[in-house]
Amino acid sequence: MELIGLSIARFSSISVGCHPLDVDFTVLSGKQDEDTQEEVEAWRIHTTGNCDIHYFEGDHFFIHDETEKVLNVINNAVRKAVG
Repeated sequence: MELIGLSIARFSSISVGCHPLDVDFTVLSGKQDEDTQEEVEAWRIHTTGNCDIHYFEGDHFFIHDETEKVLNVINNAVRKAVG
């Protein structure tokens, strides 16, 4: 999961000024994270595909307390992507 977080942080830092990608996004966020709902929802501008946003109880490290729910979202996103 560390790699996923790193990839997201890296993407968000280089994506300013880039054209939206033609892929579906699945965005995960903690309800008590420092990012506002508007900031999380802003991921939608980076794709012309679907952007599914999922909120979990907890802060930036919600994955530690919501592991099973997070894995279910990821598994469903992967199944959807590969058909």
